[in-house]
Amino acid sequence: MNNRAAAVVATCITGAITGRVDDIMTAGHREYPPFVSYGIATLMSVSMLSLLATLPFKIKTLGAGLDSVGFLFMCTSFCYVLTGLFLSWISHHAGPRRVMLAMLVMCGLTAVLLPFATAMWQVYVLASGYMTAICLFWAAMEHASTGLHTHLTLIQSTACFCAAFSLGNALGQMTSSLLQSQTVAVPFFVSAGMTVLVLILTWLTVSPEAGFRRSTPSDIAAFPESSRQRLHRSLLAARIGLVATYGMYALVCFFLPRYLWEYRGFSKPLAGSLAAVTLVTMSVTFGLHGLGKRWPHQLWIVRICPLVAAIGALLTGLSPSVPVITLGAVVLGVAAASNYTHHLYYSLEEPGKRARNAGIHEATVGLAFMIPPALGGLATRFTNDPKTIFWSGAVFAGLVIIVQTLAMRCARPTSTALPS
Repeated sequence: MNNRAAAVVATCITGAITGRVDDIMTAGHREYPPFVSYGIATLMSVSMLSLLATLPFKIKTLGAGLDSVGFLFMCTSFCYVLTGLFLSWISHHAGPRRVMLAMLVMCGLTAVLLPFATAMWQVYVLASGYMTAICLFWAAMEHASTGLHTHLTLIQSTACFCAAFSLGNALGQMTSSLLQSQTVAVPFFVSAGMTVLVLILTWLTVSPEAGFRRSTPSDIAAFPESSRQRLHRSLLAARIGLVATYGMYALVCFFLPRYLWEYRGFSKPLAGSLAAVTLVTMSVTFGLHGLGKRWPHQLWIVRICPLVAAIGALLTGLSPSVPVITLGAVVLGVAAASNYTHHLYYSLEEPGKRARNAGIHEATVGLAFMIPPALGGLATRFTNDPKTIFWSGAVFAGLVIIVQTLAMRCARPTSTALPS
């Protein structure tokens, strides 16, 4: 593994010294170790969370209150949802490498421009553009990850990918909190720099064909109807639950640091660290899923995740105690990671629908980032009590549990006669 990575680096360096551009261009088109692609996911997650976690503090410099955080992420996440639903087909036709490179350029430009925004409408426009680009980037990479490393099972590749980006999210959350002690603009510039690094790695290591073998008719025919029915039921349960569990994660990730700093008197590094506990826990949980083989299609897991996530969010938002907040962050991280792993696995399991389902997966995440923050912003505006952010999230999770229960009763598998 290390020899292959060294070979790619050596080829690129040798090509740069000798002027052989073809060596540099083709170095990444060879087989490369898994940590290269997962490294791209980690670095891009650092860049993404450095930017997104700084947005609530950026709009505070423009005079916006905590309720505006919810409205900002509602509008930007709406763009994320539309992109995932209607534009994910682009990676299927253009190839993931082209989509990833183009979206990285767009992410870098918006990260550079955001510190210079002097009005809320400018933040809305730039942040919406960033969310559109990052949605297409992740959808393309998730689709490509199903075939990047043929020696890994779908369970392993899904878990490793999730663990990589979750670790990057934790580092990005910490980066945002630590660098804001200088000025609110610094995390945006760091995000732009990290995006450039990811662009270079993507250019060098991801080939137009890497991990993007299109499903053949024989692949689709080999997927039995009984498995398809079970998959669709599991996917429905995980998709509904993900809106609640990742919605609770959005509240903690985007509201909690500013809430603890502004209303509880916590320092920015401490507030960011407490939010990062959720992300670190998610990374560990993703890794544990990669070691197991029996969790797919265990519906009881995704059905309890919304309740567990709501309990975790309430503990983090209502308790003044650092140990209790930490416990809540851990509980939330386990629930969010479990639900996310199930949904992504089911989205990529059926041949012939992976590109479309990867886009719907990202749209579902965007929906989770849109509804609970919007409800939290409305609750804060009408009650003038920031704690209602987390209470509104718990109420929303309860409604999702009801919808999920009703949907599962309506989606009971039909009995089919087996051939003799």
